[in-house]
Amino acid sequence: MYRKLLFAIILSFCLILTEGVPRAETERAPGKTYHVSQRAENASDENPGTADAPWLTIERATRESLESGDHLIIHDGVYRGGVNFVGLQGEAGNPIVIEGRSEGPGVVLKGSQVFKGDWQNCGKQEKVEEPYPNAYRRRWVSDCNFEQISQVILNDNILLQQIGQDPVETDPNHLPPVGRGVEDMIRESFYHDPEAGRLYVDVHGGSAPTGYTFEITTILRVFYLEECRHVVVRNLEIRYGWMGLYAIHCENLLVENVATLHAAEDGIQLRLSKNCVIRNCKANGNGQVGLGLAACVDSRVENTEIFRNNYRRFHPYWHAGGSKNVKNIRCAFVGCTAGYNNGDGIWFDVDNQDIEISGNRLFHNEGNGVHYEISFGDTFIANNLIYSNRQHGVYVAASSGVTVAHNTLIENGLGVRVGGVPRRGCFPTPPGQVDVTDGGKLYERWGITDHQRQASQNRIYNNLFVRNRTVPGATNGTQAFFPLNNQYARENSSDFNIYMNGWWTPLVEGSAKGPLALEEWLEESNQDKHSRTCADLKYVLGPTGDFRWVDTEMVEPALRIENRLPEIPRDIDGKTRGEKSVYAGAQTF
Repeated sequence: MYRKLLFAIILSFCLILTEGVPRAETERAPGKTYHVSQRAENASDENPGTADAPWLTIERATRESLESGDHLIIHDGVYRGGVNFVGLQGEAGNPIVIEGRSEGPGVVLKGSQVFKGDWQNCGKQEKVEEPYPNAYRRRWVSDCNFEQISQVILNDNILLQQIGQDPVETDPNHLPPVGRGVEDMIRESFYHDPEAGRLYVDVHGGSAPTGYTFEITTILRVFYLEECRHVVVRNLEIRYGWMGLYAIHCENLLVENVATLHAAEDGIQLRLSKNCVIRNCKANGNGQVGLGLAACVDSRVENTEIFRNNYRRFHPYWHAGGSKNVKNIRCAFVGCTAGYNNGDGIWFDVDNQDIEISGNRLFHNEGNGVHYEISFGDTFIANNLIYSNRQHGVYVAASSGVTVAHNTLIENGLGVRVGGVPRRGCFPTPPGQVDVTDGGKLYERWGITDHQRQASQNRIYNNLFVRNRTVPGATNGTQAFFPLNNQYARENSSDFNIYMNGWWTPLVEGSAKGPLALEEWLEESNQDKHSRTCADLKYVLGPTGDFRWVDTEMVEPALRIENRLPEIPRDIDGKTRGEKSVYAGAQTF
């Protein structure tokens, strides 16, 4: 009797829990599985796409009406050309899955064509006056009927330098040209003359190119998704398009374990989308930007690698670097690494709101580690390890409502800078894009008049500054710049920070008196009342990113700070910050 009663109670409880839950959330409906296998002997687009009779091309799969629960498996091979998936409609808990399945060489999608030229030696060039060194090497030329060439790849791993103005990005302020013509070619470069239909190359000091493999970028977007919902894309490598993976007007899209390498412009672009996740991906070595979000809502980038982007040297103050993001709401970069980019590591520019940048490692970027510009809060830049960036570790420019807290900033050009001349955003919102202003209410909330963005109501708390502005032989330097209230800034606050002594007394700047020692800064600004300096602490090997402290017994009391921020309960490693173990910086000891 008691067993029957207990069973009835449990059954009733289960019915209550599942009442109103869609079937797709509780039970995965069976779907069809399709296969693409370039290496299978019997592969053909006339096949049904089964494991025993696979399709030959991914393009064939785009013509199939994939439905919720369907699974497209792409096997080993190099697949050339662009693929477009439009209107895929999965369901919550039962998505459409597109994935690579490799048993060896890998699944590679390329936006390039192999170019087999009929190479002719140009012979020695007559000496002319040119400003470029090595301008008179032996060059080789071949007839070439491509109308536009922005990228030539040698032997699948060497990206040749383009000479002359790019045919796609024709504004020299955006992409300054290197040289003007064939006379200005340097080692490992190419010059394309579309009017004459000729391609010139100089490889390895003028050696004959006949033994090399050349690829030319021909595809605008290698992997394209539009109006797709509840779709998973995983385990692919995408190379050499103008753009690698491009998604627009998508919802609940998961991009996982996808590498986008050496696109002529952007590796990954997510635009006008919501509730999307980019996770465990790589966006490396792309010509302009590694990864970008534009007008997205409630979307995240997690544990993604963003290295060595903007190799073509687009102007870093226009649209270039590791990650450039515009007009997003409630989006996040968490646990990512961004390094060695020609520009900023992570850059949010113009009308972003409620952004999280946390738990990232940002280093050796030519620009700033984090750049948050012409935007507003509530935004958190927290728990980041930021070191050896040429400009600022964190730059909050003409933005409001930003909390910069619990970051470790080591040997950057400047640790944290808040300021910037007030500037306009993009109001009114262009048709079809996200209105981040919520009908103007957010402007009122942050005290923004005439749609001007300015540095106001920003908080700089619990950060650890270590030898920023490290200039060999210098006797002083500025660790941080926090403006006092003036026509450009108001209601900003800074406190509970720790400034380590390096080769000089740590200095803070923000008043007309210029750089000040911490005690002088406190008297001048009434900020940093609980901040302090401490002796320089040694870490194992900073240049390699190993920031374990040598003497942990000395570190523990030096970095303890009496301030707990409930908004940031964990550190960069996910450790809980206990009531009695609050430290400045990203790590908890």
